[in-house]
Amino acid sequence: MGISTSKVSKNTLRELVKKTNFEMDEVKALQEHFSAISSSEVDDGLIDQSEMKRALGLRGDLFAERLFGLFDENHDGVINFSEFVQGLSIFAPQASIDQKLKLSFRIYDFDGDGYIDRRELYDCLKASLQENSMGLNDDQIRSLVDKTFEEADMNGDGLIDYNEYKALVLKHPVMIKHMTLSNPVESVRKIRR
Repeated sequence: MGISTSKVSKNTLRELVKKTNFEMDEVKALQEHFSAISSSEVDDGLIDQSEMKRALGLRGDLFAERLFGLFDENHDGVINFSEFVQGLSIFAPQASIDQKLKLSFRIYDFDGDGYIDRRELYDCLKASLQENSMGLNDDQIRSLVDKTFEEADMNGDGLIDYNEYKALVLKHPVMIKHMTLSNPVESVRKIRR
């Protein structure tokens, strides 16, 4: 089981400040938001996948599953308060570009093998376009995948490894623009509404 937000000790709060890109007042504010999200369907002090999907306003399952899996570090099927704060920390403006790159790479690398293959990129692009109500057909998405691989797959092995991904993103920083929330606490507050 996770940490119930009503029982978060001062030591835990201090540890979260040390481990994350948040100040104490932000961690305390996130505690309130976590409590609201974690009780939106079942008041158990934990966020399940359905609660996260609803809080983020996602329509499809792919991004909800990917993000949920990355936040749920211990893979117990729920997100506790510590996992919530640590997961959000990467979206803080103070988070390093390397933290953001590693998380975004993991979003694309569905099978966790250390590579992004064409199918993973296609599925991620298709889901992203659907979430954003952008209508590209399969041929257009495949063309985007082909162009991305032409540019990123520097060694020609048909896969994008982390270093190739990093080089691509550093060349096109707009790719991870969505990985920074100017005020994560306020963003979570807006998500809850």
